[in-house]
Amino acid sequence: MSRRITTSRLRPAVKASFVAAASALIGVAAASAQTLAQPAQTALEQSAASYIQYRADVDFVRKNGLNSPADVRRAHNRLAGHDAAAFANGWIAYAALVAADTPAFADGLRKVAGKKKARAEFIARLNADPRAPASVPGAREAIGEVLLVAVKDARAFDALGADLQQQAYAMQSTNWGEKKLAASGAQRIAESKSFRATRQRASAKIARGDNRGVTTPALAKADAVWTPGWSAIASGTPSLDDKAGSTLDRVMYLATRYALGDLTPELLAAFGANKRGSRCISLAQSSLDACMSATNYPYEEAFCLGRHALQDVAGCVGAVAQ
Repeated sequence: MSRRITTSRLRPAVKASFVAAASALIGVAAASAQTLAQPAQTALEQSAASYIQYRADVDFVRKNGLNSPADVRRAHNRLAGHDAAAFANGWIAYAALVAADTPAFADGLRKVAGKKKARAEFIARLNADPRAPASVPGAREAIGEVLLVAVKDARAFDALGADLQQQAYAMQSTNWGEKKLAASGAQRIAESKSFRATRQRASAKIARGDNRGVTTPALAKADAVWTPGWSAIASGTPSLDDKAGSTLDRVMYLATRYALGDLTPELLAAFGANKRGSRCISLAQSSLDACMSATNYPYEEAFCLGRHALQDVAGCVGAVAQ
């Protein structure tokens, strides 16, 4: 890692609006109610979508490049178009999905909570001790998967940031790259904030599986941007940052509640808040705004985006692991 890097609930069950009086329609109505009770997204998946949106924006910028002032404007709007708290909480939520999807951990949960009596006893223990998931067989493997995803994502963000800074130097040899911008820095920042408020959000397309009462999100079968292997950048075995232990405790707690099907909005709000990450993302966004406010040319904007919208954010994501 570089020094920067080291630095729902189910929706309320849908109730049938009316019950068919004719006995011939009872079976159809029951089947429809059962179908409607399966939501497109759980609350944890909805939260995770805020982080996945950033992955999608990185993909967009990487694919389209910076070949004109309009490209730079789109890249700015997308990379700056994230609420800091939602982004940081979304990372916690996505990490929990990664943990819940780890086969060894799912098997461990089936062993300790697969039967009705054992399940009740384990949930009672979980209520008393939020760190109980650490004792579940496979917990270490789940944490390892979370750390690996964090490091690989951070390196992917960092690499694109370095690439944009190289593009900034190349832009100085183009007519458009050194053409003074008509809009002021304040106007461009205001545009990015307007985009943030009105943009279309990512949605989860996750085919959840259920095996003996343990839910897994089947991320490998989801859209590519949702998969743990989204970043193809190789990584060694990461080690846990000493300051991130409590973060991973909450990740594992949410993963367990999700897998057992009893993650309430109240629990998600309490354990899914990532204040440390939110502060880090907010600082990155403030640095980006300060940098962009001082720019007069597209090549300067590209440098700001690479440094603050990507590499600073990479440090926030990678901070959980060394």
